[in-house]
Amino acid sequence: MRVLHVVGSLDAHVGGSTAAGVETAAYLRQLGVDAAVAGSWESPTAADYIRDVWPDLPVHGFGRRPPHHYWNSPTLRSWLRSAMGEYDVVCVHGLFKFPFVDAARTARRRRVPYLVQPHSSLDPYDLQKHSSLKAVFGPLVVRPMLRNAAGVLVTTERERDRLMTWGAAPDVQVLPLPVSAPSTAGDGRRFRAAHNIDTDAKVLLFLSRLHRKKGLERLFRAAARVSEGRGDVVLAIAGTGRPEYEQQLRDEAATVSGATRVLWLGHLTGDAKWDAFAAADVFVLPSENENFGIVLLEALMARTPAVVSHEVYLSDELADFVTVCALDVDAVERAVTSVLDDPDAARTRADKAREFVVERYHPVTVARRTLALYENVIARRPIDHDAGL
Repeated sequence: MRVLHVVGSLDAHVGGSTAAGVETAAYLRQLGVDAAVAGSWESPTAADYIRDVWPDLPVHGFGRRPPHHYWNSPTLRSWLRSAMGEYDVVCVHGLFKFPFVDAARTARRRRVPYLVQPHSSLDPYDLQKHSSLKAVFGPLVVRPMLRNAAGVLVTTERERDRLMTWGAAPDVQVLPLPVSAPSTAGDGRRFRAAHNIDTDAKVLLFLSRLHRKKGLERLFRAAARVSEGRGDVVLAIAGTGRPEYEQQLRDEAATVSGATRVLWLGHLTGDAKWDAFAAADVFVLPSENENFGIVLLEALMARTPAVVSHEVYLSDELADFVTVCALDVDAVERAVTSVLDDPDAARTRADKAREFVVERYHPVTVARRTLALYENVIARRPIDHDAGL
């Protein structure tokens, strides 16, 4: 079987949907599938991070032309037209930019079945962004893309329930993303020593990109309240974002965090990331919207107690293992305090969570489910609609 995953951008800073496409293709190759990834990039060196981790994964990257914001790549478009017939199935990791539309259109014309993974882009929360443009683009372009797709893959039941299709009725399947466990457990003492954190200090960890929807402003205020009368509390912020927004966050934290020490770590990967999880007394993700949340599963893989908002969609199936809170400062404070006040119970839940996460989200498990889905898609006769994609 030959499978092509089309991502919008191969650049490292994009993360999210690109990481999903790359890792799914890589794990499929471990099962004997001839899987490859294609997308646009800023330069050929932009995908070096992929080659470093997955040296055997074929990566087809192509430069961009204006409008760059929409990842327009005429050379990718041309390559898709010439290479599409070599593949048995195509997975398109998005909808609202040129590479996704080009891949879907070319696959349909070459009668190659394609699947769409929207990665929350069809969620009402995300559709608020550029809503006027999407109100036009959706019915004209997205609806036929969905109608002619062999299926739509979402990561949670709640994402499926909230999916906007503009009247199309695709076959929607829930398929989680793969999550890898660390090769060795993180070293919390090493992390604390490196950042001058006392052994008895309470560490609250936020690890995600720095974005307005992540709820960091309320986390600063909640952490300040947690530190009152509790002694040494450290709020570790691991992630990066737009420089101007990151500076706003630093200014906000300096103003409202009270006695809490705020530690800015930047983007963490590898051992540094797992050390941070191991050092943390609680991982906190108070997002306004999170259609999946790989970082939450990583925290549970590391046996770190977690507090998440009810808008983290994974909270539906992880409610027995994590503490779920509402989107306000009081609720975040109460949730974090409940974990810190009973650390033994929190660790017991986290241990049970790890067993559940490994069983359900292990890369081999997800790759096998993905392969079975692809085999089913290939076995079905493509439906030839008259729609104008």
